[in-house]
Amino acid sequence: MQISLKQTRAFVHHKTRRPEAEELLLNHVRETGESGVFLLRAKREDEGMYALDVAWHDAASNSAYVTHHLLSRSQTGVYMVDEQVYDRLMSLEDVISYLSRQRNKALPGPLTTFLPASEEVGDIPVQQVQSAA
Repeated sequence: MQISLKQTRAFVHHKTRRPEAEELLLNHVRETGESGVFLLRAKREDEGMYALDVAWHDAASNSAYVTHHLLSRSQTGVYMVDEQVYDRLMSLEDVISYLSRQRNKALPGPLTTFLPASEEVGDIPVQQVQSAA
């Protein structure tokens, strides 16, 4: 599935800090039991740098935890995830689409659901990211 630019803007949290992001994500995972719930926080947006925060549900211990990943641009302009370069990831849409269908060394599983930045884009409901299997 392709992620649209409008959707990408909906999941970039421009004002949310790490502790707030963790709280939002953990609350959602505790309520739903989902894994792969995420949001993007703008770090240095003008330089193409974002924090990807992802919440996971550990069924064995019935607990939730959050992992944090740096999305940034390489010198060639493609996106990197935790400094690992991906040649075909030219946009945030590409990064989210890829991470929603592929396992990655940095992620315990695929991205599944994004939490929109509702305070900035209106009341957009939590949305599933559908992968192209």
